[in-house]
Amino acid sequence: MTLPNKICLAALALSTLASAASARDPFEPPAAARRDAGGPAVAPEMPSVHQLVRIDGRRYVVDGHHRYGVGDRFGGARIECIVDGGVVVRDQGALRLLPMFGGIYKRPSAAPAAPPAPLCPKSPGDPR
Repeated sequence: MTLPNKICLAALALSTLASAASARDPFEPPAAARRDAGGPAVAPEMPSVHQLVRIDGRRYVVDGHHRYGVGDRFGGARIECIVDGGVVVRDQGALRLLPMFGGIYKRPSAAPAAPPAPLCPKSPGDPR
């Protein structure tokens, strides 16, 4: 066997070993984290809201490269309305506010004795 053949054979062997070592998907959790602990099934987390946009007077939620409007499904729940500080979704029959900024809520400075405002304000032309 000549020297160039030995070099090619060694390079082939090393590349095979390297590809076998990196065959695991880097986005998959380690095997220890994937094992079923025998606990109850946990519902997936709702996505967090990072960006709201307004296009032609309509509000949208932007998640990655996707735009979601009222009535669309967002993280397994249906969007009921989009407000200044987040998104109101209907998840398993209950309304839930997904805030854009966790722990920060928009409130009036002087709270008069009035009933609480609904999560989704009525918009003009809305039959509700």
